[in-house]
Parts: sequence; C-alpha cells; structure tokens
Amino acid sequence: MHVCVLALRHMYACMCVCTGPEALCRHFLCVCFSLHTQELGLSTMWDEDLCYLLGPALASYETERCLGVGGVGNQEFQDAIRNAVPDGHSFKGFPVQLLHRDPGRAFATCLRCVY
Repeated sequence: MHVCVLALRHMYACMCVCTGPEALCRHFLCVCFSLHTQELGLSTMWDEDLCYLLGPALASYETERCLGVGGVGNQEFQDAIRNAVPDGHSFKGFPVQLLHRDPGRAFATCLRCVY
C-alpha cells in the first residue's frame, strides 16, 4: 500500500486545513491520484498527519532553491517520515514547481515527473 500525501506550498498555506478554492483543488487532486493508483492495481491511503511533516521539508527545499542553502533539517525530516510510515508501506514524495493553479495540469505534471 502506498501512503500518499498532498502538500502544495506557495499555492496554498496548508493542505490539511483548507477552504474554498484550495479545498476544491485538493479534493480534485486526491480523487485523481486515488483513481490513478487504483487503475495501477494499488490502494491509496491519505494520511492527514503527514502534511505537517512535509511543511518544514518543503520550506527547506524552497530555501535551497531561492538562496542556495540546502539540507537544512533534511535528516530530521527523513527520520520523521520513517517513524510516521507504517512497516510494509512506502512513502514516495518529490517537490514539483508549478507556475499555475490548475489542478488538472498539476496532476498531469506530476504524472510526467520521473524521480
């Protein structure tokens, strides 16, 4: 089983507590990813608590991209993810930079990413 987390910074402050357009975008992306993994014969479990772990990691990544200072808190993030993801489950995550707020295009971009 894959543990999927959707956390988009800069576009939305926190994906765990969102309203209005943010909630609609998050819902659309969650449905798209769930259907996609189902088509692949996999199951998806959304863990709302993981978004709180991703926030600092994304902030660190953005700092690295903007200022060239990297690796801040990376080991702590990796340890937190290892502790949060149950045995036998996997966590796959990578940052994606978007220049728009279209959830359909965002989903298509994520599918094209190879990490």
